[in-house]
Amino acid sequence: MPYPISKLAYGLRCRLSELATPSERYQLQLAAGNPSICPLHLQLLQGQSPTWRVKSENGSLLVHNINWRLFRDFADNQLVHCSYALFLTEMRLPDIFSSIFDHMLLRPVKVCIENCQISKGFIQKLAKLTAGFVNNIENVSKKTLVDNVNFADVFSAFPRLQHLDTEFGIVPRSTWMSDIMKNQTCKLSYLSIKDTSEHIGTFTPTEVVTFLEAQEKNCKLKLRIFLPTDAVEKNEFLKLVKEPFDTYLRNNPLRFKATIGLEKCDNSEKLVLRLRLNHQC
Repeated sequence: MPYPISKLAYGLRCRLSELATPSERYQLQLAAGNPSICPLHLQLLQGQSPTWRVKSENGSLLVHNINWRLFRDFADNQLVHCSYALFLTEMRLPDIFSSIFDHMLLRPVKVCIENCQISKGFIQKLAKLTAGFVNNIENVSKKTLVDNVNFADVFSAFPRLQHLDTEFGIVPRSTWMSDIMKNQTCKLSYLSIKDTSEHIGTFTPTEVVTFLEAQEKNCKLKLRIFLPTDAVEKNEFLKLVKEPFDTYLRNNPLRFKATIGLEKCDNSEKLVLRLRLNHQC
């Protein structure tokens, strides 16, 4: 049961203030609606920037603000504020638990995760640091595989998510559409997935229609599916996915605003689907 901090004895509040990180102390002040809740240690925001970039390099975290000013470390009571976008690059799991985040009040609506060591623990800690403000996650790409983070994990951690772009960073299961619908609390406006046919699995036009009808009216779905190198397996996947969509679009030409085709990529081939429902039909 919650206990009003303001009713704590003065000495206890002083001790609580001493033990709190700058970010925790500032949040206590906000929650209480009174800076005096943390006596002796009034916590101020000393640096505000809409965008911050955090990169792991040679065992250290490099922090830049929107003007590319470098912060290698922070003073004991220094606290900066991220209000729009947070870029994470080359991050490992221990990095997301770094004490450097004690000095950052992270309230971004957009997070870019580039070439990071993504795991369920990474996602859960990032969600906690950003306090549920994120509604847009982009460029999700992973450096190494720790465990398979799926869409259920991501949508459970980020309840406001409306825009998601992942490139091999989130491992889909064959149930990825139902995973999203069961765990989302906000409708999507954009979803882009780049992964293998093995991970994405087969799906039907009817399943995609059901999925898109559950999202925002003009939700865009982009799938870049890398096909098997084995000719038999590739043809079987195309028979199960591309051919039914080609037939569906011929019979229902106004149902989708769509482009579907094959594209070469280095030594591989991918099936690309760009789909948006036409709600006027």
